[in-house]
Amino acid sequence: MLSSHPGLEVDCFIQHIDAGGRGLALEVELVDGERVIARASEPLPGSRRAQPSAHEPAASVQVPESTGAAAAVTSPAGTGAAAAVTSPAGTGPAEPYSHTVRFEKLPPVSLWDIDHPHLYTVRVRLVRDGRVIDNDSRTFGFRSARFTEGGFELNGRIVKLRGLNRHQNFPFVGPAMPRRVQRRDAEILRKELKCNIVRTSHYPQSRHFLDACDELGLLVLEEIPGWQHIGDAAWKDLAVDNVRRMIRRDWNHPSVILWGVRINESPDDHELYTRTNRTAHELDPTRQTGGIRAFRSSELLEDVFTLNDFGFPLQAPNHPLYLNTEFIGHTYSTKTTDNADHLIEHALRHARVHDQLASDARYAGGIAWCALITTPTRTSARATGSAITE
Repeated sequence: MLSSHPGLEVDCFIQHIDAGGRGLALEVELVDGERVIARASEPLPGSRRAQPSAHEPAASVQVPESTGAAAAVTSPAGTGAAAAVTSPAGTGPAEPYSHTVRFEKLPPVSLWDIDHPHLYTVRVRLVRDGRVIDNDSRTFGFRSARFTEGGFELNGRIVKLRGLNRHQNFPFVGPAMPRRVQRRDAEILRKELKCNIVRTSHYPQSRHFLDACDELGLLVLEEIPGWQHIGDAAWKDLAVDNVRRMIRRDWNHPSVILWGVRINESPDDHELYTRTNRTAHELDPTRQTGGIRAFRSSELLEDVFTLNDFGFPLQAPNHPLYLNTEFIGHTYSTKTTDNADHLIEHALRHARVHDQLASDARYAGGIAWCALITTPTRTSARATGSAITE
């Protein structure tokens, strides 16, 4: 749980530094709505180089005296909070410089929760001799989130996870939909279907969708791209890099509670998934990892055993931290034009699974297959999941 006076670390990445300048400083504000609740200003006489990969130690270097671009990066300061973290912004060298600004013993904060998703903003300015050179801001939330043997725990209370998978594809345009439409999917899931979690099957999804999840209190299991196939050594390197890119892009989002670091329903690969899991933990030690598989005997290298189980009754959990990540779905599909008996049976099948999940604390919850999916043969209706009564 968070302390009564949490701390915050703001890691500021400077993407490009030119030679020949002096007087660089960072000005950082922590903002609650329109109210600034903490400020800090630090000169930049030197900085460490940002860690270029998850497996190489950071090296101490002097920052050249010059101007450049800065992006705010925030991480929790020993509090268990999910705080804003941003990946380096802009163009330039692949290994930006970084500098950490620390806030200690902040005043009491409001926690981000599914019922009250309170958000804060970090604003960062890079200045030289009092003149603003560049600025950036990120939104984040304070919260603690852990999968435990008693279920998923959010801010010290058990929350049974009930949700749907989401494919980010739309009739005729695929994923190429603007902000308004991406956000609308989150609203459908949270407000109309009453979900408290969504899985981004099977790839990281639009930042606009994740922003809406933050604002609506919709939890997220986000996973790397892929479906069943594992390729050669170069392909595996890309998969590890996808973990790195996903986390660096999305580690700000308090809604994200679990990183999926396996290719969906792929066979075991000890070497590959040791690398992906290690990369995730090195980049983000505040979140747990999972990896969606289709067979119970799969090797567990991650923190949470995440399994697609389409049978009924569901198989009993075989690991202490256990989440069902697909059920029902195409085993009994429906469309809006089906007769009432078929639609009712579809809803009842979802209800039976949710009843089993809710009746056993060993299940952290379940994420049904599938909401908001478009296939070549069904482009008129996207939502195939049933509403969940709260």
